[in-house]
Amino acid sequence: MPIHNSAKRRTHSRVLLVEEDNPAREALSSLLRECAYASVAVSTGAEALHCLAAGVGFEILLCAQRLPDMTGLELLSKVQESDEGRTLAVVLLSSGDGVDLAEMTAALDAGACDY
Repeated sequence: MPIHNSAKRRTHSRVLLVEEDNPAREALSSLLRECAYASVAVSTGAEALHCLAAGVGFEILLCAQRLPDMTGLELLSKVQESDEGRTLAVVLLSSGDGVDLAEMTAALDAGACDY
């Protein structure tokens, strides 16, 4: 018996994606859309801070560790100092050849939810 879903597609949490690499940013944005997340994608830490200050109500921040204007850890620190950062789940993303264990530990110790 086929299952029919007549309900509208549910939208999940609002996600702010911060990724310098355009192809990676587009791929992650597409994946978030497919999973019904409402998302905004930017390429710098400064743009992310501007979006957060606009009061959109993001629940999740997905942030690359390496950005053109600051590191993901620096952005995490700035976010935590803001009112918006109190309820924001922050996940730092790493690309390249493996994970730097010291970097990952520092991110988690600084308050990131995951790395």
